[in-house]
Amino acid sequence: MIELRKAPRVNVTWRAGVKLKDGRLIVCNAVNSSKNGLLLECAQGLSLDVTYPLIIEIPSLANRAELIHVSCQCEVKHVVLKGENYRIGIALSGLPSNDGELISAWVSMTSQNMSVV
Repeated sequence: MIELRKAPRVNVTWRAGVKLKDGRLIVCNAVNSSKNGLLLECAQGLSLDVTYPLIIEIPSLANRAELIHVSCQCEVKHVVLKGENYRIGIALSGLPSNDGELISAWVSMTSQNMSVV
């Protein structure tokens, strides 16, 4: 199988919320992350090629009990129904540089730990 991904992914267990146009918040779990996107698992599907406001709870690298709330935009790239939930691939945009660096650090740190095992 040919790998089409542009960046490595790592498994994560982060909470995320997608704000719909009508103001409702869809709470999801981030299943994996790259420096540019996430795979979300949600009880509700989202529309393809639509951009939504997103908030992600990411543990601090210094103290994993401390959660950092990252706000950005996400564009839905693919939606797949798996069991009772939807797997939704999103591209991130509008990340403040320090939040983008946090995500990149998690991906880098986790992928380095995976290669050691």
